[in-house]
Amino acid sequence: MKGDPTSLPQLQKDVLNQFSLIYESFGYSPIVGQIFSLLLFAPEPLSLQDMCDNLKVSKAAVSVQVRTLLRSGICRKIPASRDRRDYYCISEEMCSAVIQNELEKVKKIHSSFYATLNSLKTMGQVESIEKDSFTAFKHRVEDLSCCYSLLLQKLEGLQEEWGGRGL
Repeated sequence: MKGDPTSLPQLQKDVLNQFSLIYESFGYSPIVGQIFSLLLFAPEPLSLQDMCDNLKVSKAAVSVQVRTLLRSGICRKIPASRDRRDYYCISEEMCSAVIQNELEKVKKIHSSFYATLNSLKTMGQVESIEKDSFTAFKHRVEDLSCCYSLLLQKLEGLQEEWGGRGL
């Protein structure tokens, strides 16, 4: 954040801007970060219309982007009996979902490097002019595989630690 906020509205604005940029840097729409920010501050579930009014964007945009947070387990939908609208809030399992999402990403990458290393074992002879390239590639993939293996172990440990914290 740029500076220390002097009021709750300023803090909300700063956090909204910060998460907008963070989610955008991960390849998502900035609206995903803005919705996340709104839900973090919301003492009660918010409807799509509440979010639209707050963010000054279309209902269609919010509807599409809130699904990203739903799929990731960060928020959940609550059907309300008082009207026909759906409401959204931060999931009680948000932190576990974050760990699980990161764990799945690391597993996919690790699996790819592992498969690549296995395919190198069955590969035939490499031409002499390709030997340096092959050796460099193999060494780098081995390093990355080890790195992702360690990340995988740490995330699995973090998942267990978070799940066992007894809250």
